[in-house]
Amino acid sequence: MPPFRRHGIRWSPVPGAGWPRSWRRVFRAPPGDRAVARRSPRVHTPSTPFPESVRHFVNTSTSALVRRVAGAGLRQITSPVDQCKERFLDQIRIFLKCFRCATVPSRASLGRSCSIRRQGIHEGGSTVSGTGPESLCAALVEQFRRTPDARAVCDDRQVLTYRELDVRSAALAEALVAAGVGPDRIVALQMERSVDLAVAIVAVVRAGGAWLPLSTTDPDRRILALLRDAAPAAVVAEESSRLWSLADGGVPRLTPRAHAGPGQAPPIDSAAPHHLAYVLYTSGSTGRPKGVMIEHAAIVNRLRWMQDRFGIGPGDVVAQKTPYTFDVSVWEFIWPLMTGAELAFAAPDGHRDPGYLARFLTERRVTVTHFVPSMLTEFLRRVRPGDCPRLRSVMVSGEALGPSLARRFFERLPHAELHNLYGPTEAAVDVTHWQCAADASPTAPVPIGHPITGIELLVVGEDGTEVPEGQVGELCIAGVGIARGYLNLPEITAERFVPHPADPTRRMYRTGDLASRRPDGAYLYHGRNDRQVKIGGVRIELGEVEAALQSLPCVEECVVVTRADAAGVARLHAFAVLVPGVPWSGWRDELLGILPAGSIPAGLTPVDAMPKTAHGKADVTALRAILEEQSDPSGQAAGADPLERLWAGVLGTTEPHFLRAGGTSLHAVRLLADAAEEFGRTVALADFFTEPTLDRLRALLTAADTGPGTDTVPSRIPREGELPLNRYQERLWFLQELEPESTAMSAPTAFRITGVSAERVAEGFAALVRRHEVLRTTFRSVDGEPRAVVGAQPPALEWTDGTGLTADDATVRRWVTQTAYEPFDLAAGPPLRARAVSFGPADHLLVMVTHQIIADGWTWSLLTDELSRLLTEPDPGPDDSRLQIVDHAAWQRTRETRPEHRAAVEESLRHWRTVLANTPDGLDLPVDEPRGPSLSVPADSVALRWSPDFPARLKRLCREHGITEFMALLAGYTAWLARLSGQETVVVGTPMANRTPPWTADLAGYFVTTVPQRLEIDEDATIAQVLDRARTSVVAGQRHSVVPIERIVAEVGGARTADRLPLFQNLFVFQNMPAWQRQTDGVTVRVQQFPPRHTHYDLKFEVFPLTEGYEARLVYARGRISDERAALMARQLASFVEAAVDKPDAYVDEIAL
Repeated sequence: MPPFRRHGIRWSPVPGAGWPRSWRRVFRAPPGDRAVARRSPRVHTPSTPFPESVRHFVNTSTSALVRRVAGAGLRQITSPVDQCKERFLDQIRIFLKCFRCATVPSRASLGRSCSIRRQGIHEGGSTVSGTGPESLCAALVEQFRRTPDARAVCDDRQVLTYRELDVRSAALAEALVAAGVGPDRIVALQMERSVDLAVAIVAVVRAGGAWLPLSTTDPDRRILALLRDAAPAAVVAEESSRLWSLADGGVPRLTPRAHAGPGQAPPIDSAAPHHLAYVLYTSGSTGRPKGVMIEHAAIVNRLRWMQDRFGIGPGDVVAQKTPYTFDVSVWEFIWPLMTGAELAFAAPDGHRDPGYLARFLTERRVTVTHFVPSMLTEFLRRVRPGDCPRLRSVMVSGEALGPSLARRFFERLPHAELHNLYGPTEAAVDVTHWQCAADASPTAPVPIGHPITGIELLVVGEDGTEVPEGQVGELCIAGVGIARGYLNLPEITAERFVPHPADPTRRMYRTGDLASRRPDGAYLYHGRNDRQVKIGGVRIELGEVEAALQSLPCVEECVVVTRADAAGVARLHAFAVLVPGVPWSGWRDELLGILPAGSIPAGLTPVDAMPKTAHGKADVTALRAILEEQSDPSGQAAGADPLERLWAGVLGTTEPHFLRAGGTSLHAVRLLADAAEEFGRTVALADFFTEPTLDRLRALLTAADTGPGTDTVPSRIPREGELPLNRYQERLWFLQELEPESTAMSAPTAFRITGVSAERVAEGFAALVRRHEVLRTTFRSVDGEPRAVVGAQPPALEWTDGTGLTADDATVRRWVTQTAYEPFDLAAGPPLRARAVSFGPADHLLVMVTHQIIADGWTWSLLTDELSRLLTEPDPGPDDSRLQIVDHAAWQRTRETRPEHRAAVEESLRHWRTVLANTPDGLDLPVDEPRGPSLSVPADSVALRWSPDFPARLKRLCREHGITEFMALLAGYTAWLARLSGQETVVVGTPMANRTPPWTADLAGYFVTTVPQRLEIDEDATIAQVLDRARTSVVAGQRHSVVPIERIVAEVGGARTADRLPLFQNLFVFQNMPAWQRQTDGVTVRVQQFPPRHTHYDLKFEVFPLTEGYEARLVYARGRISDERAALMARQLASFVEAAVDKPDAYVDEIAL
């Protein structure tokens, strides 16, 4: 049986019958419910001609039908033939049966699968509403039944579907129940991050027990103490793990894979809402860790809120990278598996390596992930353009989020959302939420946000009563989310979980955190009222560390303080009065047998006597002063080799063993990043940690330099004679050679500069050109091949006195026009013209016109940043060691000889041959004149006008559909072209920044590669389906962009004529480069770029998402397309895109032009 359309049942009309287009679809889900049909499985039906007597059917299927699949109504307008009627109704029954078996998304209008909200959970209020599953087990098992064949969980070795996860977890759960596990019984786990860990956690939940994660790196002494305290009913671990041998012989021990056969799982209601879900141990101020007991009601409330707020489902991928002893891991484990999303495990220890994480999030197409702010800082240093294209939501918690970090996040990942969460372990992960804004104040503190559903917050004073709005007090938490208490610690439980001041029958948790409430109801964090600290997002009680130190025979008295080291990382430092005559050099190794590695002080300073305050307490201020007075260890390395200086600068000591120097994973990340910048050689974090010493790092750096096939930072090539171009520059050179009189590749740009003298502008311009060789490079033909010759002198800057002129947009455009519209002779001199106009003593216009062969969009951001610095800081002079684009060209040719590169090219060529097979020669767009004889034609542009709230609506659409703004606008533009041309196959070119490898980020020049995007826009496609196709095309295009467009054209073929480019004649340019504006010390540099006078394309849709108002313009081939038609097209395109954003479930042919 031929397939139904994905949106429902479609009757094929009788060929030639001339039925109206609106009659071709007899059954359509109502507009608000089409997303459900879009998510449904494909259904098959015979293609049966409709009898003449059947004019049409009016579909009156109710919303309840599609949302709940409860029933349907179909009203017949004219009497059809009975046999046809029965056949039709039978097909409707098949259709509805498929709906009953499919995932029913919660947000029907947006197609997001939401298994929890489907049950009636609603956001808002301080109590839980809805009739959904009350335990984790019920929520998980229901999802297993809904999407049995979907991918559920994966690591770097294996993938499990929901059916396979169901079978394996049921078998292990049955074994756990047989071992005595049930409600309120604890199961200890000790496993590495893997698919098996997911099986174990789900099995414990299904057995009705509570999981207790034990770190694989904790010392035996600590593990034994936790086992004695928790008294687990069973343990699940690998036989090779330490837990297997440390567990008491009477405790049943199971492995996650020893029970892989089908089992009879316990009932889904084996645990009630008041039973324990998990136990996590946190640091204790008395030296004894505290086991926090969280019940099902608390964590289910938290996950319900998260799903209702973020709405993930099939197609989403959630990263599991948080250590499972940290409570954030709970939602990473459970949330995706109860909503039909995919849980993707990072490699063990992968969470410590930001370079690995950037690759992991990109390759696994992760849409949701979490960071602590300190690791997010390092991660953003390693993110490259194009990384993490599907990343939609990033959650941060564990440490205070600063406004500068939030701002840097949006600069590096402008397509993603940033959410600040707060919550102690004692309150089911998180209790507040704040969505950060890209345009937030760079100095205002980032709030921890508003309370989530089911949570009440109070800010109380020392007397326990609430303080007024704006006043700082202790933050207390009430509601369904708080923990039962601490395991086996009733006194501490009673101290921290106290009666609610308004209702003594209710409890609230005293967090010890200081907070205040703003007038808008959001809360601000102000630190702690005790000695609890957080290092790398991990909660540490200083009292526990001091108790461990005090247990050492060499320590008589001690105090532990925190300090920020030279790298800006928070660290612990101990001061101790030592016992005379007792050796103390091994104190660190002794502590490693007691405390987790993250709780070990970075250093220990002996003191003769502990300084005291007037009240007899340790004088922390005096101790910190001792640290300040100690000599700077980095100074001791001043005369040493560069690696030793880096080592001392990051660690604050010359101790050659990284861990003994108090190094953490964040220190390692910083050290290796600094080493890569200093030496141009990359060392993997995992390789360094195998033997973390200074000598070993030196050896690894040496090996990295000589290792075969590594993409290390290259050396500078000699500058004598004629030099190569990179492949992307070569393409532009050949195009210019074809049409020497064309200005299609000119880039007219104006720098508006205020707050500085004309002399400084002239000096800054000259210094800028000296710094970047490409700005003084000539391009000549040698035996028909392009070669670059670097000149020594910058071009002259011509000044004009513009005093008395109005420096408005018209004046700026006039000066640009006078400078811009003459073609460049690439062989006669550098393709750069510069002219300056002085409107006043501190108000200037610097016009720079370049050929694109020396400057792409990224380069203009780079030049803006450097010019701003040169105008306010002394010129450091030329750097002869700095890499330039000619070095990239030489590196590129060397890389092309490597076998792995050739294999990647062949794989990509196979992809493009498949994707671009049978593409049309072009689009039949409505034009006013036929195409002329030249490739380059006169061009003009017209601005698009968006509604004021369009950017917010676009971002909301992208969030709900798991796509970037680039993907969404590409889909809208392509669908509009399909409607305009009447063609179903549309190919659009999309330039990509292509700044890989990372060291190219600081190079001026042209690196852009153009990637063809082929989308099929059939008559029955919905906007949402086009969005999905755009996402698939973009991700595949980025993966296979290793092949330049000229090579793709040579392989695929196409209509090569003198008047047009092959494959596509329409371009989509998304200029999401860093903002072209800088303001420093009263000096402002603002950039405005103008379209060239000529174009190679019929239409070019350019969007500038980082500008105010989301600027966009349509560049058109003037002559072929009249000004009037271009203005109409711009209005149509803006209207079409906005309608598509608002109605993603509409059919493409329903969007009005």
